[in-house]
Amino acid sequence: MWRRKATSYFAFLIGYLSLITFLRWQFAWAWLFFWLGGFVGMIFFNADHLLYLLWQVPDDPNSAGLRVRLKAKKIVPILDYLSETASGRKKLVAHSVVFQLVLVVLGFFTLTSTVGVFGKGMIMGLFLYPILNQAERLLRGREIGDWFWQFAQVPSFRDQTFYFLAMTLVFIIFSWMLI
Repeated sequence: MWRRKATSYFAFLIGYLSLITFLRWQFAWAWLFFWLGGFVGMIFFNADHLLYLLWQVPDDPNSAGLRVRLKAKKIVPILDYLSETASGRKKLVAHSVVFQLVLVVLGFFTLTSTVGVFGKGMIMGLFLYPILNQAERLLRGREIGDWFWQFAQVPSFRDQTFYFLAMTLVFIIFSWMLI
């Protein structure tokens, strides 16, 4: 399952990076760092699963299973295990609305105040993952309520959809700032 999901997410990332590069109407070798930053951002977002199991809940049975696979030092079994046990992880720090809102502030700062394109690519890669994840769920008619785990009350499906559309608009504005 993770292979299919990773393939589709990275396909969207490649399409997005290609679109931004094309719309700039100029190619500079420095923009390869933008692409590298985008890939690092997408991968970094998913490192949240590792952090959760290794540091947030080290006594969880899934943590022990992960440690066994980490000692074997084989990537595919680790990714398979993380994918199989993903449904049990509900309170991931990066998989939250609060993190996404902090990312908006950091993204605005990065896009307006830095010259380096690696950081800009990383921010956009970090920003693209939740947009894709939430879009996938909403298009299937499922809620994104688990992204609101830090709140006492989960908003209605309508409000979740409005939040998603607002974040998508912010993503589009940030993308326009890159052109």
